[in-house]
Amino acid sequence: MWIAGSALVVLALSGCSDSGDSATPSTPETTVRAAPITSTTAPAAAPATTAEPTARNVPAGLVSESTWTGDWPFTVPEGSLMCGQPNRVTFTADGTIYALNGAAKSAGAFDDVAAIWKESDFPGVRVDIGPMIQRGLELC
Repeated sequence: MWIAGSALVVLALSGCSDSGDSATPSTPETTVRAAPITSTTAPAAAPATTAEPTARNVPAGLVSESTWTGDWPFTVPEGSLMCGQPNRVTFTADGTIYALNGAAKSAGAFDDVAAIWKESDFPGVRVDIGPMIQRGLELC
């Protein structure tokens, strides 16, 4: 890193001139040299094998009904969890951002999750959304 910084200083100094002519260095007799790179250790070898990915590349906050363990709390099949400060957990599905916890609800900027919150097998009771909020808080 020091050598890269030194190279930038040399480049910057070589183009400076008091006369305004940037093509002519102001002090042509001055030579700046970097110390040679020396190493007492050999470069690290490449890994012998590379691991094959086991899942597609997805954002950290992407959750879906097919991969969720436990009861899926939404009527939509997937969405993206996010955590904004201070600890505002939201769920985005089909272009709409829903507030999941009190901090997000109090912001007043997000839709009410009740619109997509699935009812459980018991009338008037919704699926527990707590595990989803907990997963969202882990993103903070």
